[in-house]
Amino acid sequence: PFALKEFAEQNNFDFTLVSDTDKQIIENYEVKTMIPDLEYEIATRAVFIIQKGEIIYSEVLDDPSKLPDIDALENKLQEIK
Repeated sequence: PFALKEFAEQNNFDFTLVSDTDKQIIENYEVKTMIPDLEYEIATRAVFIIQKGEIIYSEVLDDPSKLPDIDALENKLQEIK
């Protein structure tokens, strides 16, 4: 939650980011991955914009060291305002 809050503040987001502590969201959005050799499930780095129950933007990254495309995300957010 702290990292999400910091990320949102650094990028001037005025919407809710969620953390999936019980792994329900990673199951529902099919972004679950395993840490090799540890048999521990985590979420692939992903961004979804959901409006009125519909996914209107998504970006799923295979490389956890990469950040989402902030420009594309901001453009989509401006588009729906």
